[in-house]
Amino acid sequence: MSLLSSLVKLWNSTSYCFIVGERTMQFNEANVSLITGLDLSDSTVALPEGLLGSGLLQKSFGFDENHSTSTELDLVWRRLINIALLDGEEHIEEVVKLIILFLFGYVLFPQGNSMVRSFWARYVDDLQRISDYAWGKRVHEFLVGGLDQFVSRCGAGSSGGSSSYSGCLFGCSAVLMAWLYKHTTLFSPLVPDASPCLFKWGSMGISGS
Repeated sequence: MSLLSSLVKLWNSTSYCFIVGERTMQFNEANVSLITGLDLSDSTVALPEGLLGSGLLQKSFGFDENHSTSTELDLVWRRLINIALLDGEEHIEEVVKLIILFLFGYVLFPQGNSMVRSFWARYVDDLQRISDYAWGKRVHEFLVGGLDQFVSRCGAGSSGGSSSYSGCLFGCSAVLMAWLYKHTTLFSPLVPDASPCLFKWGSMGISGS
């Protein structure tokens, strides 16, 4: 069983913390902000409503106005590679937007289906304002929701005679692994001075193994 799976089993959905033996370990927004370097400002990320308007990414991937569509992350990646190979500074903005959109769908807000939802594109399309939002809070909320759903599904399975913890965890598992390493002595940091904290353990903090 992976470290991530073992950790998720210790999540308490009532007190929003991990219970390790007799020890209660809090997992809050400040932890996420420290690990990722993402802001905890007061500007709310309104999901799933997203923002109004139709930008470059929405047009490129055919996202509709009711936020119900998704696109495959593989398509985002392939478009990124194709655009990055083109000459001319006029493509830089789209490259930046595609990188952020891919990170949203693959690292910060994965849903286990290799897809990215349309409402992310509305934020990414507005590069001037994207840093104004409380992404640290949203990553925490999304991950806690994923933990609650995961434990709920496994609990339902256990009542039916199954004790296995399987399935996909919605949310940024890399944050959980970095949080675990930071609060235990399992692994020493590979790059002690790395910032944000997520990168102190190199690929171990990303893999969730």
